[in-house]
Amino acid sequence: MSTTRRRPLSRERVVQAAVTIADRDGLEALSMRKVAASLRCEVMSLYNHVANKDDLLDEMIDHVFRQMSLADDGPWQRVLRTMAVDARQAFARHPWAADLVTTRYPGPARRRHMEDMLRILAGAGLPEDVADLGFHALMVHIQGFSQQAAGFAILSTLRADEGARYVASLAAEEHPYLAAHIRYHHERGHRHSDFEFVLDLIIDGLERAPDPGSRGQPARRRTSSASHT
Repeated sequence: MSTTRRRPLSRERVVQAAVTIADRDGLEALSMRKVAASLRCEVMSLYNHVANKDDLLDEMIDHVFRQMSLADDGPWQRVLRTMAVDARQAFARHPWAADLVTTRYPGPARRRHMEDMLRILAGAGLPEDVADLGFHALMVHIQGFSQQAAGFAILSTLRADEGARYVASLAAEEHPYLAAHIRYHHERGHRHSDFEFVLDLIIDGLERAPDPGSRGQPARRRTSSASHT
């Protein structure tokens, strides 16, 4: 008779098992039954650690955000760039997360990440409107690029023939620029260097952005005693 003891269930183990399934098979393949099977337990045992599937999804998103670095010391441009690159890499490791994050309320780890990024922008001496819009520009770029990259990878894998036929069917005389753009991505994919190129455009643009409330006049920089200036 085997004396091997099974590791006790915990909230952390349940979340990690769910993340593993989503990473491997996609979020649509995730179910409480599959999580239980991967942990070799009964489905009802999971509910001692997560309230329901929504609770599990919230924890999965926070699991991803816990992998993202928070702000350190240094010039605000470098700090924001590091945070954004690190966030993009976390989404790349978990391709399902960028889609899911747009439909969930922020949990503790995500709130800390958002708070840190907003704090760095506020301490950069930017006009308040520019700081707030800059935050949105950064988050849209991180999440949007991650969503596009994940979707492109799925289409390239599951519908390669269909995608090739679509690219070939584009009439260059009718949509010459769109045809060239789609072929560009079809041949190149979504490279991390592309993400960083646009990221640098955003950060560089924030330094020169006019105050949206000043009708195009040069932005007035507010002074700040924050360390990230």
